[in-house]
Amino acid sequence: MKPYLLLILISIISFGCANSQNLNEKITIGEKVILKSKMYSEDFNLLINLPESYNEGNKKYPVVYRLDGEWFFLPTSADVYHLVYNEEIAPEMIVVCIQNNNRNRDMLPAE
Repeated sequence: MKPYLLLILISIISFGCANSQNLNEKITIGEKVILKSKMYSEDFNLLINLPESYNEGNKKYPVVYRLDGEWFFLPTSADVYHLVYNEEIAPEMIVVCIQNNNRNRDMLPAE
């Protein structure tokens, strides 16, 4: 009797694992765009998050620019989403985060 219980238990667990794998979805927050700079002779990566209604019409949006994009893209996008869609205290906006190539040069004023 015990081998049958073990077989049934393994079957239930296997079925649950197989079923849960079919429910996975890809989540996309934004896109990466490469900006070619003639002034610095190098490429800059821009991480851009567009509002949900961006493709629905010809509306203008405020833009949030943020340096240290490699660290702050996800938190900034999450904060904007929360303020716009949960709290409803801010207009929909575009988030543009710039990744640093040379942090000292990019973050400090030129002499």
